[in-house]
Amino acid sequence: KYTFHIIASAHIHDIIEKLPNTPQSFVLLTTIGGWNDEDGHNLTLKESIEHLTHDPNLIVCSMEDAYVTGGVIGGFVTSGASQGKHAADLVVRYLNGESVKSIRSVVKSPNIYMFDHDALKRSRLILSEYTAHNAVILHKEKSFFERFHEAILDMIFIAIVLFFVFIVAVIFIIHQKNNRIETLKIALREKSSEEQND
Repeated sequence: KYTFHIIASAHIHDIIEKLPNTPQSFVLLTTIGGWNDEDGHNLTLKESIEHLTHDPNLIVCSMEDAYVTGGVIGGFVTSGASQGKHAADLVVRYLNGESVKSIRSVVKSPNIYMFDHDALKRSRLILSEYTAHNAVILHKEKSFFERFHEAILDMIFIAIVLFFVFIVAVIFIIHQKNNRIETLKIALREKSSEEQND
């Protein structure tokens, strides 16, 4: 059984005071715009998130893709890019002559699983196989090829060029050798012919 507490305030310090401080406590961000500090100054999104993720006991999740930054783990988030694409597709259909009545609403959620790799690693949470397979993982550790792909491609290109040069050199050497053999054969025939004539 899970117990959820909704915390709402315009002041960041009111929010911080009400947050749990026991290890592995979950915080789900819904809307965090418009928070003020002690002096009444409006905080930026980055500053608000820094306040929330300062406590190492908190595992901060999000419902918005824009919040998956600065130590926020993420979750099943509202995808601005995906929603924008769906909206644009509907507009294009309308501009192409389809009537508004014939264009059905998007009923399948365009939202996505999105997680920050570093925050996820620090939290020690393990995603299910299904979630991990379908999720966008930000700042994921790159594979060996991804880290050194330029150097690897350069080496492959150089190897191909060297192989080509080697083949050309072998063909040239064989051609030169065949020419010398032919020249030697001609010389031997001429010498043999001269000896027969004598």
